[in-house]
This record gives sequence, structure tokens and C-alpha cells, in this order.
Amino acid sequence: FGKDSFVRILVLPLILLVPACTTISDVDWTKSGFAGVSDGEVAVSLNNEQNGSVSDTFGAVHFVSGLDNGARAYAGIDPATDVGGVVSSGGATLTGPWEVVGIQDIVVLEQNDFEGTLYGDSFTNGGTITLTADFVGRTLTGSDGPLSVNGTISGGSLSGGVTYAGDSGSLTGQIGTLGAVGAFHGNDDDRVFAGGFVVEELQ
Repeated sequence: FGKDSFVRILVLPLILLVPACTTISDVDWTKSGFAGVSDGEVAVSLNNEQNGSVSDTFGAVHFVSGLDNGARAYAGIDPATDVGGVVSSGGATLTGPWEVVGIQDIVVLEQNDFEGTLYGDSFTNGGTITLTADFVGRTLTGSDGPLSVNGTISGGSLSGGVTYAGDSGSLTGQIGTLGAVGAFHGNDDDRVFAGGFVVEELQ
């Protein structure tokens, strides 16, 4: 797919259910997070789901966006992922695919304090990213188009953050002798996104 591929089929409206003792303006209608993976899919149930994944021989990341009384996006690492042994010295240049799914241009139109409708557009985006691993400085960094990765290496684990189209997100993953696998998610008032990358050392 091309970068900035927008799927205009999903032009919502979603009727919102306001929790007790709140008004519609008090609720955060955009949420994202990490979730478990089962049978090659993120283990959450959403309406109007848009699923995606990136993979290599050593691992995979799965992600989904959709609706559940608001706009939602989740990502997780496949439990079969095995990136090899821990690397503790030197550095490496890693490259591979990344992809993201989400909902953007989210607007909540309030009918009154307790009724409203959510509108938005689903989207996909992706490309090929090159990341620099510094195993002494314990960092994994790089960017491609709207995605920037600022990861922290701790043994065989990845943490830290990403930025997608100016929005900050969280990163989790694994890194080892075979490569690196990262899952990420983020949200703000008008966008939710979730995605991942799978990169291996340039030969």
C-alpha cells in the first residue's frame, strides 16, 4: 500500500454511551494500548475493525483499530517471536517494514450533555524504516516519513516511545541477534493509532 492511504469507507457515525454521573464533554473518546495476541490477531473485540501486521522469520507484530464506545487502537507482539540472544556490545543498522492503522479527524458532535455522535476516517500507512542500535548506549533510533522511533534497550527488551505524524506514542518490543520487533500505539483528541515494525541487520 502507499503511504498515507486513507480508507474513506469508514466514515463513522458512532452513537456514544455516556457513563453515569458524567457529561459527554467529560469523557475521553480516544484510547489506545498494548494487548495480547492470539491466533495472529490482537485479542480485543472492536466494531469496524481494521487489522494489520508486519512480520519476518523471527517475529511478528499485530495491530487493530476500531470502535468500542469511542475510537480505539491496540498493538501486540506475537507470542511466537524469538529475536535470538541478547547483544550487549557494539552497534548495528537494522532495516525492515513498518505499518500503522488508526482513525483520525475524529470529531464528537454533542446533541446535549448526554448524547453525541463520533465521526472519523480510518487510515493505514507504512513503509521501510532504518534504525540504529547502540547496544552500549542502549538506544534504538530512526525515522521514516511520519514515524520516528526513540527506543531504549534493556537486555533483550525494548521500551521508550514513538512519534507518528506529530503525536506521541508508547513502544514495547524485543531485540536480539536476529533483529528487533516493536509494537507501538498512541492517541490524542482527534486520532488513535497502533502499529509495529520488524527490522533485521543490513547485510
